[in-house]
Amino acid sequence: MAIELAVCKVARAGGLVMVVSTVLTGCPVNLHRSNTEQSVEKTRASIVVGRSDRLEVRRAAGRPVVSSDYWGFDLFRVSDMDLEGLLVLYVPVPVWAHKVNGYVLVTYDTDGIVASYGSGVAHQAEFTETVTAGGIELYASSTSGNFLLVADTPRASDFLQGDTGSKNCRLIVDWVDVRYGVRLHVDGQRLVSLAGPLNTAVTPKTVVPLKPGANRIVFSPTQWDASFDETRDVRCLNGGTIYASFAFEPGWPAVEGMKRRIRTRLTLSTDKPEGFQYRGLLIYAEGRWLVPLDPVNAP
Repeated sequence: MAIELAVCKVARAGGLVMVVSTVLTGCPVNLHRSNTEQSVEKTRASIVVGRSDRLEVRRAAGRPVVSSDYWGFDLFRVSDMDLEGLLVLYVPVPVWAHKVNGYVLVTYDTDGIVASYGSGVAHQAEFTETVTAGGIELYASSTSGNFLLVADTPRASDFLQGDTGSKNCRLIVDWVDVRYGVRLHVDGQRLVSLAGPLNTAVTPKTVVPLKPGANRIVFSPTQWDASFDETRDVRCLNGGTIYASFAFEPGWPAVEGMKRRIRTRLTLSTDKPEGFQYRGLLIYAEGRWLVPLDPVNAP
């Protein structure tokens, strides 16, 4: 294994004391650099827009971590580690390990031929990596390794305005502001969890199925030291839609003991709010789909 040594600078003043301190406390070294970027480039090189089909792409890139025929895409992920350490008494000692995830997002036309693709690498120093291809957007966290998949505005509009064939109700949540982490529960089941802060320009709407009749919806914080609770009991008819707008109020939260009391605002309406726009749609998060994989034949 090749080890890249960093230069330890020893000041002239202090002489022997500084040298001994450097030797004992350690000098930073790179023990292993991730091969993620090379793997991503290799995958990209195997894809030809307008010519490669889905089978060829999968043969070269492996099994996708997420795939959809309806939304027409495959998402591939490759991972490796950056390993750093200290050179203590001239012996490299591993100290830090950072996982580096690379993503290749490939979209296909109706014949299964590659229409577009995009790629990116989520490094530890960056909060998120964004990859876009064919109306599908990926937001990947460099710290947790989690990712969100979003359908862009035109595709979100087609989906939300279309007839899904479902007799259930649905709740469409407009995340006006996500400065803090927030979870959404319906009848005690957690359906959506968003880590804050998120830029509202990339915070999409979320569609949540509701059973006809009474439903309890609860918005609560993801952080242990935050406190807020927006709970509503709602009723909806077969095939109906309830529009929700969730936001955090401006200003600093009040501190109550170990908790930050955060002010929130939640409005609900069975009528489409004035100025409502189908701005993106969250379709995949926390390892699961938030929309039907086959909307046309959804129960």
